[in-house]
Amino acid sequence: YAEDSWAILPRLTVVTGGRYASYDYLPDPSLFGGRLSVSYQVMPDDPLRLRVSGSHRELAPGAEEFVAPTSGMWLPPERTFRPEKVDTVEIAGERPVGRDVVVALRAFRQQIDDQLVTIFGASMAEGAQPVGHYHVASAGDFENYGWGVTVSRAVVAGTRASVDYTMTDTQRRGQVDDRRALWFA
Repeated sequence: YAEDSWAILPRLTVVTGGRYASYDYLPDPSLFGGRLSVSYQVMPDDPLRLRVSGSHRELAPGAEEFVAPTSGMWLPPERTFRPEKVDTVEIAGERPVGRDVVVALRAFRQQIDDQLVTIFGASMAEGAQPVGHYHVASAGDFENYGWGVTVSRAVVAGTRASVDYTMTDTQRRGQVDDRRALWFA
């Protein structure tokens, strides 16, 4: 991955970046992601900043922790992973309040394709013993609309603490492919 920030003008900042990952156990092993954010201080005398950002992320949840042992026997899960894809668009405004406190408000939309669920220790038939490994299923596609508020404060030099509240309304898009696997769990 790579990310960089540019101060185009004293009041205009652009942040962009990208990420590439490859997992050979996926049907299409290449996963790409990117992010673009533009932030603008509206008035020279007012510290209010508006930000518009968009991102695309493809990931195989758990893949970073999924490292095969260097010795001994290793078995992959019964089902292979499918990448989860998340697209996000957000608009936000932030303003310093007082000396060290910053308040930010944001609204966003997210579209998620193939939301993944990992099920550990589940039996796939009534009365059967757990199979000792995990199953991966798709919970389907979702669309989220939401808003949030963040209050942050400098606590010591170079360190900020924050409290974030987010409210989301989620809608399922289409039918779930793995509804039988999820029903057993």
